[in-house]
Amino acid sequence: MVLETSALTPQAQLMPDISHAPEPLEAHEESYPGRVSATDPYIDPATATKVRAYAGTTAFIPCIVNNLGQRSVSVSEGDEEIKASGD
Repeated sequence: MVLETSALTPQAQLMPDISHAPEPLEAHEESYPGRVSATDPYIDPATATKVRAYAGTTAFIPCIVNNLGQRSVSVSEGDEEIKASGD
């Protein structure tokens, strides 16, 4: 479908076409057991536990990892623990 951009308002020209966008996934909530360590990396207990994303897109999961130091963190589907490398 081709639209004449001159027929659209400036606001409509800036909005993405979402007519074919998939439905958002249901919010997934998982409680983190809240293991806190004085030396090992751990996810801050104040981290939000709900993330919404469209199916097939990248979901950004903002969180704070304490005691990370110079290590890096990776998370995989189904993980219940932090995997830190660089110790």
